[in-house]
Amino acid sequence: MKIALIAPSGVPFVVGGAEKLWWGLSGHVNRHTPHAMELIKLPSPEHDFWSIAESYERWSLLDLDHFDAVISTKYPAWLLRHPNHVVYLQHTLRGLYDTYPAHLPVQPTRLPAVAQKLWRLLEGAGSERALLPEIFAQVRALRQGAGLAPEALAALTALPGPLVRALVHRLDAIALAPGAIRSYFAISGVVARREGYFPKGAQVTVLPHPSNLEGLHGGPQEFVFTASRLDAPKRLDLLVRAYRRTRAAMPLRIAGDGPERERLQALAAGDARIRFTGRLNDDALVEHYSRAALVPFIPYDEDMGLITLEAMGSGKPVLTVSDAGGVTEFVQDGVNGRVVPPDEAALAQALDEMLAQPARLAQMGRAAQGTAAQVTWERTAAGLLDAAAAGLRPAPAAADAAAPAPRAQPQRLRLLVLNTFGAYPPDSGGSKRLFYLAQGLAQWADVTLLTLGAAGGAAQQWRFGGHFREVRVPPSPRFVEREQALTRALRQPVTDVAALLYHGELREMRQAFGVLSAQADVVVAAHVYLAPLAFALWHGPVWYDAHNVEADMKAMVLAAPLLGPGTALPAPDRPLDLRAGDAAQQAVARVAAAEAQLVQRAERVWAVSETNRTRLAQLYGRAAERIEVVPNGTQIPADAWLGAERRAALKQQLGWGARPLALFVASYHGPNLVAADAVLALAGQCPQWNFALVGSVCNHVRGRAQAANVRALGVLPEAGLTALLRAADVGLNPMASGSGTNLKMLDYAGHGLLALSTAVGARGLALEAGRHFVQSELEDFTAALARLAPLAPAPEPELRAAARALVERTYAWGVIAQSLQPSAADAGTGMAPAAAA
Repeated sequence: MKIALIAPSGVPFVVGGAEKLWWGLSGHVNRHTPHAMELIKLPSPEHDFWSIAESYERWSLLDLDHFDAVISTKYPAWLLRHPNHVVYLQHTLRGLYDTYPAHLPVQPTRLPAVAQKLWRLLEGAGSERALLPEIFAQVRALRQGAGLAPEALAALTALPGPLVRALVHRLDAIALAPGAIRSYFAISGVVARREGYFPKGAQVTVLPHPSNLEGLHGGPQEFVFTASRLDAPKRLDLLVRAYRRTRAAMPLRIAGDGPERERLQALAAGDARIRFTGRLNDDALVEHYSRAALVPFIPYDEDMGLITLEAMGSGKPVLTVSDAGGVTEFVQDGVNGRVVPPDEAALAQALDEMLAQPARLAQMGRAAQGTAAQVTWERTAAGLLDAAAAGLRPAPAAADAAAPAPRAQPQRLRLLVLNTFGAYPPDSGGSKRLFYLAQGLAQWADVTLLTLGAAGGAAQQWRFGGHFREVRVPPSPRFVEREQALTRALRQPVTDVAALLYHGELREMRQAFGVLSAQADVVVAAHVYLAPLAFALWHGPVWYDAHNVEADMKAMVLAAPLLGPGTALPAPDRPLDLRAGDAAQQAVARVAAAEAQLVQRAERVWAVSETNRTRLAQLYGRAAERIEVVPNGTQIPADAWLGAERRAALKQQLGWGARPLALFVASYHGPNLVAADAVLALAGQCPQWNFALVGSVCNHVRGRAQAANVRALGVLPEAGLTALLRAADVGLNPMASGSGTNLKMLDYAGHGLLALSTAVGARGLALEAGRHFVQSELEDFTAALARLAPLAPAPEPELRAAARALVERTYAWGVIAQSLQPSAADAGTGMAPAAAA
């Protein structure tokens, strides 16, 4: 097996028991077994709320699927997802678990609005990995403050404190959920029994491990010796005070470094017997153990305590205390050491008694050596490797190697979805459909999105639960050059058209497609632009998710004539003459050719509206009944905040004052740019209103003169957008053209926000003017806002409630996706559900 041993690298870096486990285990496996183990570490700072969250997120995004198994021992590394993940638990972030200060609350005493969604996520039921993107998005939103004073934000995110405690508990619960972990191990019985460390009902195997120190041996009794990180939980102050009370002439040497060093040195000042050696290298440490008479080790509730086994392996008895945790699992009072109460007097007495009997010390040392001999790397590695091997599927016989592996029943369809822009984070209409529909399909399928990333970047992968991931690959430099030339010729950003024309230059995309399609049952083209690549490399079933009638959309964006039915079309990837005056018209023809090929060849075609279904059928000759209507949807919050008082209070808190607030949410997309211009004009005519523009459409208006009542906020994290959707009084949709349907209408309705829209803006949706939203022609928007202003905050409650109810019934992404599941008979053919045929 190829095994990844994953571990956090502390910032700043220190060497402790964890590091000794990782080095020792990986060294033993690579030297003494037929398996290969790589120790993989990521810097994982944990000095405040933000660094802890970032460290967890960094691990959650790492992909190590090229290993047969993964073994993790600590937070935050165990948030990495792997199908064969074994946990060998050392400890959690203890200051937020069993050593969380008793005087601190476990719930915030005051929770500002900007943190409420995060808190609900952290306190909610379940441990689905799909929660991670939203949790981390809410953390980023909180960091922006959203009107919180710096002092209030610092208090809310204090470490330790209830919010960071809840965050870490939820992330650990997701990481260690039974469905995510193959086997559970603990380094000691103490760790296995700690409250909250493992899921309830988990079967935990206690498996101690030795130290990685080599060459441990006995020797003379020259001094009392201990080695430890010099911090408070090790209670070296208790040892120093106890030693000062002894009558012993023998010196005490303390090895190690840490934040308590100066305080401990001050405490020992004046006692010439006590000496601090600083950190020792391995050879010096082995030598000091060999020359010790005994080793005191008195931490509070230690996880296991490698110092115990290092001392015993050197033939030295260990003096410990009754509340030392895992140490007491090895030390037997009077046999291989002493166990006394954790107070100065008891320790001082035990030290004097032990040092007064050298022969007795030697006898206990020999017993201690026998105890240490029972804890070996052979036993530790065998337990973990056996668990990892059990998680692997049996290898097929040689005769069966060429046959497809049998799949578990009930069979899950494997979908590979192609698109030219990423789905995560879902911050535009297109990315929302891509992400949330895929997330819904993952209810019954294994879904992989393969998308095109930014130039110059690295390939990336995100996992959103056990059945949904996105793989994003960068374009080649040659593709970027050709895309830039095409953009100059067409005077519009056209990455999508470039992918259609120059897919042969997308080397990384083609390579990734080859690997991923070998594991797919169906390829789904989201948009048309990568369909020629798919048809060139794939001969199985293809579905088409038509976000728009793409030829019509590109004609609008490029200011080219619309094509009619029966138009003669070129090959989709036939080169353009970029110097020709009709380059835009040529580009639209190539898009139409790709769309025609896809509509005619795909087993399933999904249109977002009845209008689009009719148009696709008309243009490309596919029977309308063979095109399914799969509407755009929305993520519906549990609480739409329909009440006027709550909306008004949130608006004040976000800094918008008491004036009515109109919101326009849109991406940088041709018809949206025209609508954004209309919003700016509207703001100048409606000074009694405030206007917020959100999304990449803000790039269109930045740098232009704007009225004082306008704010272009750019792309907001999900939490920030949700807050605005809940605070605003009206959602604007002044669209004059477009294809497909407008997701913003569903977002407005789902969040209980009244929509003011043109008829074009509401096209293709079941929302009815006068029943679910206010409809107006663009030139009448000023009058409509003047009528609605006196009704703010939160005007027209009946319309808003009806719209919300309709969206819940019809446009929730999970509901939409569930309706698309093929019948069992059709699952392997890529055909539609029987009802849709």
